[in-house]
Amino acid sequence: MNKIKYIVITFVALTLWGCNDFLQIQPVSDLTAKSFWQTAADANTGLAAIYYSFSKAVGQGSNSGPNLWTMGELAGDNFYYNNPFSAAYQIQITQNHIVYDNPDCNWSYLYQTIGRANAAIKYIPGITMSSTDRNRLLASAYTLRAWSYFYLVRVWGDVPLTLQPFESSSDSLYLRRTKKESVCNAIIQDLSQADLLITGSTFVDKKYVTNMLIYTLEMDVYAWTHQYDLVEKVMIEKVNPLVASNSTKWGFGFTTSSGFSANWRSMFLETPKVAGTALPKEIIFSMNYNRLENGTNACQSMFITSGSNAVYFTSGLLAGYLPADLRLAASGNTYMSKKFTPDGQAYSINNQDNDLVMYRFADVQLLYAEALCMQSKISQAVVALNVTRVRSGLTPYIDSDFVGPTDLLNAILLERRLEFVGEGKRWFDLIRTNTYPRIGNSTDDPNSVYFPIFKDRLLQNQNLLLPPID
Repeated sequence: MNKIKYIVITFVALTLWGCNDFLQIQPVSDLTAKSFWQTAADANTGLAAIYYSFSKAVGQGSNSGPNLWTMGELAGDNFYYNNPFSAAYQIQITQNHIVYDNPDCNWSYLYQTIGRANAAIKYIPGITMSSTDRNRLLASAYTLRAWSYFYLVRVWGDVPLTLQPFESSSDSLYLRRTKKESVCNAIIQDLSQADLLITGSTFVDKKYVTNMLIYTLEMDVYAWTHQYDLVEKVMIEKVNPLVASNSTKWGFGFTTSSGFSANWRSMFLETPKVAGTALPKEIIFSMNYNRLENGTNACQSMFITSGSNAVYFTSGLLAGYLPADLRLAASGNTYMSKKFTPDGQAYSINNQDNDLVMYRFADVQLLYAEALCMQSKISQAVVALNVTRVRSGLTPYIDSDFVGPTDLLNAILLERRLEFVGEGKRWFDLIRTNTYPRIGNSTDDPNSVYFPIFKDRLLQNQNLLLPPID
């Protein structure tokens, strides 16, 4: 990411995989693309560009498209809108009544990331460099492409699938959508390839792709596709051995309620932002932001403002916190006044480039608990669930607290709701577990949970209106 400030100039000059959307792309010649991918430095610059566009996709927001929070949080049941005049297009999401001219339906940055990853995957294998560096760069490209498609398939359902860069006028720019099941298969294939490439890597900078991030994404995708036996398999065969061999770098940073506030908030706060400082071991991936380079983490601005906050916790969320639960006060009681910034500090130039924590070990543990529950392994699931519960100040569950898997699943979902509030996961949890009909205007129609395709994309490519292909 330290090269990001050079990326924009490079990509404007080359007009290379850097368009806002592959549906808007102006094709370039094969010569132009090949002439860029010449050296190891080119490969590293190309990878930095992939991170740059992905940082925009998950943290930009506003009129440039959605971010992690509007894609995975706002449509759920954690927040209600306080100011009806501030952002009508985001109020649509809270009400699950989204129209196709809503700018949060614009998937441009995600496809920009995919386009750049496609080029990297094609050309990096031909560059002379060490095999270790080449494999790490390729693993990163495959992972970020998979992650981008994972957001696309969860937010829009059936989406166009392309695994090659657009480089000539003969390439078809008017792709049809692909069925979401096939897109998920492509995601799993990418992650499997990334897993093979990164094997043996000791690269553990948590602002970049690591083997733990790949394993976490595999668990999340398998849970999304309800392959819960594979979620358990990844946890046992990949995650647990990695934690055991690198216990100072991966795992839970704390497991008791002692010193909860400081331990909890150390995962989200950067005070000060020091280059090279190791992140807490519970963090699996944190997207880096620097307002002088790749911009700011706009997710925070929704609930940390200098005046009246745009959103507040719903009564349903507040009712979920028991009096002994330490997480409510650590998050900010009625809105996110503490979780991502120093106590009471307004969202400002001083904290607007705080990094965006996207995965942490509690997510892995609770996905594992869900997988065990869905396989009726109640005792094991309760053990996995209790880790986050106990450290928040609550008494542990016992098996007899639950009458069956459904009852236990509800407890796991509640734990995820309380643990990850504001982290862009609640809406995806509701869809994955088929509990979304209770939210807003959603119905039993499975397509009601998806965002519509942005109007500009439809005007540019009417093939998007055709039935999806396999």
